Amino acid sequence: MQGISKKLYGIFIVLIFFSCAKPVPEFKKVAERYPNGAVRLIEYNTLNAAGDTILLRSESFYETGQTYIKGSFDENGERNGYWVSYRDDGKIWSEGEFLNGINHGLTRAFHENGKLYMEGSYKNGHKDGYWRFYTPTGELEKEIKFTAPE
Repeated sequence: MQGISKKLYGIFIVLIFFSCAKPVPEFKKVAERYPNGAVRLIEYNTLNAAGDTILLRSESFYETGQTYIKGSFDENGERNGYWVSYRDDGKIWSEGEFLNGINHGLTRAFHENGKLYMEGSYKNGHKDGYWRFYTPTGELEKEIKFTAPE
C-alpha cells in the first residue's frame, strides 16, 4: 500500500506543477504590407523562457486579402506540419506535410476547377511511393513509382 501512496503523491505533485504553469501567450504581428497598405504577411509568435521571440506559424496573403499560404514552424524556424496554399479565388492550390523544413508525408495539388491534379508522398525530402496524376475531369492520367533513398 505504501508504494501506491508514493506513486499517487508523485502524480499529485506533477499535476500541481503543470496546473500552476502559466501558458505563454501567442501574439500576432503584421510582418509585411503591400505598397497599398494591405497585409502581405502575418506572423504568430510566442516567447521562450529566455524572452526570445519564437515563430509558431505564418499566413501570407494576396493583395486582395485572400489567403495565399499558411503553415507552422518548428523551434528552429523550419516549416513543420501541415502547409496549404490557395489560388487567388480561395480554392486550395496545394497542401502538404513538412518535417524539419523538408517535404515529408502526403502532398497534393489541385486543378483550377478544384479537382485533384496530383498526389504523392515524400520521405525526408524525396518522392516516395506511388505518385498519381489526374486530368481536370478527375481521370487517372498516369502513375509513377518512386523510391526514396534510405
